[in-house]
Amino acid sequence: MVTTDAILERVKNGESVYALAKEHNRHAANLYSLLKRRYGFEFRERPSYWPGRLAIPDDAGVKGYIAGIIDGEGSLKRRKDGLWTIDVVMTDESTIRWLHQFGGTFVGAYARPAPRKPIFGWRVARRYDVLTLLQAIAPYLITKRAKADEAIAELGPRIARAYQRNVVS
Repeated sequence: MVTTDAILERVKNGESVYALAKEHNRHAANLYSLLKRRYGFEFRERPSYWPGRLAIPDDAGVKGYIAGIIDGEGSLKRRKDGLWTIDVVMTDESTIRWLHQFGGTFVGAYARPAPRKPIFGWRVARRYDVLTLLQAIAPYLITKRAKADEAIAELGPRIARAYQRNVVS
């Protein structure tokens, strides 16, 4: 049986926690929390902020339209793990495909019992992309403006710190 001391040493030597978890038939999240709780080992944040994958045009009409869709059909929420996501779900596939051309994830068609139509979704989940989108459309939001401001206030400094740590240094 391998001790947690040995696992910690292997992680410090550059081995992947995911590979070690698979080797020992454990979930990676369990190893992360064990090493953090028992040894205070701090893992650096994943540098998954760059490059941004979302490309919002500078056209005010497009930004306003996206904001209207998110205000009406979308949701802006903080998940249990603290990450922010923007989701839009509707029955009009062409609108979802139009949103997807700017980036994000196309969440396929979900069939529903007749006579209901299938639903389609669009999701933006990467921190940098969520921040970019919210900063672009915030002036046009009405009902979700307060939540967008909260997300911008939280994500802005967090991404700036990660940028300093992972890119500049």
